[in-house]
Amino acid sequence: IWDRIRQNRNILLCAPRRYGKTSVMRHLEATSGQYGYRPVMIDLESIRSPEEFVARLYGEIYWHDEPEEEKNRKTETKEKEIEDRWKEEGEALFQALSGQEQRHLFLFDECPYMLDTFLGKDDEPGKTQAGEAKRALTQDFVGWFKKMRLLSKKSCAYLLTGSIDIKTYLQDHDLKADDFSDADEVRLKYFEPRQIRTYVEALLLGEGIHLADDILEKIVELSRPGIPYFIQILVNHVTGLRRMESGFSGDELDKVYQEKIIGPDGRRHFDTFERHFKRYGIREPGARALLRIL
Repeated sequence: IWDRIRQNRNILLCAPRRYGKTSVMRHLEATSGQYGYRPVMIDLESIRSPEEFVARLYGEIYWHDEPEEEKNRKTETKEKEIEDRWKEEGEALFQALSGQEQRHLFLFDECPYMLDTFLGKDDEPGKTQAGEAKRALTQDFVGWFKKMRLLSKKSCAYLLTGSIDIKTYLQDHDLKADDFSDADEVRLKYFEPRQIRTYVEALLLGEGIHLADDILEKIVELSRPGIPYFIQILVNHVTGLRRMESGFSGDELDKVYQEKIIGPDGRRHFDTFERHFKRYGIREPGARALLRIL
């Protein structure tokens, strides 16, 4: 990712939920100084309007070092001030950044969720006219944002994440997919067995736990494919099992896995995925067709 950023390429970081996108972003944030960038990290999931987006940029760039309460107060005031002229205020901000020697790395988490809000997905159903107006506003924002990235290209780099593919998201919602043509897609993959084992051993070391080789291999087997979130869930149960019985067997671990993780007791671990699927059910017919064939 750093190689691409240093070649003036922006990044769309794609992976399902709980694959570690935010962790990658925090690593980039922590190492940005080594590459001459000042990081600006913003969670887009809670942003409800283009003017709030622009105001948050002002807050993180100009008031980042102020106490949180004061920064939030100034950001809210800015949002009210620019309600009808967010494009002009935003362009002035990016124009100013493009003339600075200091380079900025913008790390924007969960872009599709912000666009969902702009489109009015949380509104009451049946408001067709309002929905069309919001779709037009969202398209206006997406096109404007691309212009701003191009305007500030020499001094700013951008990385955006999405739990669904951003370009596919734009197509599904009748928005222009080429408005992210300036960015390379980078996909996070699940961990391979060797990476799973390294990760598990590191998590257990943090708890002061050392396990026999056969138990570690059993954990790797149960964790495949290696999605960080589910590895953590399994290791949490391993830690609990170890406290109850220091010499537990592979069969006992398998029983815990069946009952506590993929059984009814583990349903809560999947709630965020269920909400995600309901939110993006537009592809459900295709999924059902595939399941019928299988």
